[in-house]
Amino acid sequence: MLLGVAAPVAAQEKPPARSPAVDSVADSLAALADRVARAEELLRMLRAQVAQVAREKAGASSRSGLELSGRVLLNAFATDGRANLVDVPTIALPAAVGPAPDAVRGALGGTFRQSVLTLALDGRPLWGGTVRGRIDADFFGGVQEGSGGRRLFPEPRLRIAAASVTWAHARVMVGQDVPLVTDVSPASTAAFGLPLFASAGNLWFWLPQVRAGVRTGGPLRVALDGALVAPWTGGDIVAGDTIDRVDAAERARRPFVQGRVGLEWGEDAMAGLLAVGVHQGWITRATGALDESRAITAMLRAPMTEWLEWRAVVYRGQALRGLGGGGVSQNVSPTGEPLRDTGGWAQLLVRPATGWNVAGGCGVSDPDDAQGPVRRHNRQCEGSVTWRAGSLPLLGLSYRRVATGYASGTRTVGHLNFVTGIEF
Repeated sequence: MLLGVAAPVAAQEKPPARSPAVDSVADSLAALADRVARAEELLRMLRAQVAQVAREKAGASSRSGLELSGRVLLNAFATDGRANLVDVPTIALPAAVGPAPDAVRGALGGTFRQSVLTLALDGRPLWGGTVRGRIDADFFGGVQEGSGGRRLFPEPRLRIAAASVTWAHARVMVGQDVPLVTDVSPASTAAFGLPLFASAGNLWFWLPQVRAGVRTGGPLRVALDGALVAPWTGGDIVAGDTIDRVDAAERARRPFVQGRVGLEWGEDAMAGLLAVGVHQGWITRATGALDESRAITAMLRAPMTEWLEWRAVVYRGQALRGLGGGGVSQNVSPTGEPLRDTGGWAQLLVRPATGWNVAGGCGVSDPDDAQGPVRRHNRQCEGSVTWRAGSLPLLGLSYRRVATGYASGTRTVGHLNFVTGIEF
């Protein structure tokens, strides 16, 4: 009986003992894994420290993070017709008389003038709010003339420079930006130096200004904003000025005043806006009398889904050239009276698949024909397709039609634009 019990016990074998060599290898692997883990941790800390030093150097005394982004774009174009600019046409010109080069109806070329650089600052707390800053610069700053100067040579130009402080229910901004009363812009890679629908319903001009506003909380927010804007007519210099060429609106010695009330919803790419705005300004005539620049506007930015969005602006007013080409870039009638104008634009944006953007829209500026303006109306329509594969490459194709009315009839321009480049 004792033998029967002892047999199974004896049959159980003990696991073989590990040799000292195996133990040594295992210990070495464990030590190596530990060292690798510590090295990875040190590398992570080093990367964080390097990034912090870079931010501090870039941010100087503010110690805030700066982010550089931009687009390097080649716009190759073919323009059919006589226009104010061959690479970004906004107005169709009357037929020229005689053998001058401007009488040629058409042009083909390419330019990098619509490349853009953006420097953004975000994140430093101030007085319980958050400070944000942005500078946009492109190379659409001028047209060179003369010996050795290429007419469409890229020249740097500051577009937007703004700093703001945002709280939960208020915000303040100081800088140069689009008018508060038309703070919605159409999308285009073919019309960036002069925004799409300029002189055809888009009051876009970047002006120095101070804004302040309050808003409620919640998913649907009521917002009330006001702005003091640097006065500007976009021309109309008083005759006789040879040294101190002061704009006629600056001679009035009072700022433009703008206000807006609206509804806001969503955040970031899904941020929406429906608002009504009013603009009031003053322009000094050569006689010293004051004329009024004024407008009432309505604007919409409505992301319906992640792949569908509507944008639109409409306005009615007078003497609006200084806000970005209102009145087909005319402030006054031939008799010197402020030119009344009605205009606006609308655009539909569709993103059918990742990286693809399809856009189509039209704009119009329609001055009062009873005042006898030189340019009676201006209409633009553009359709475009853009494909982005990450940051490289960007490819796009667009076609625009411009129709400008004169007393002698309507002149048209067709513009085909191919764009390629990189975004970073």
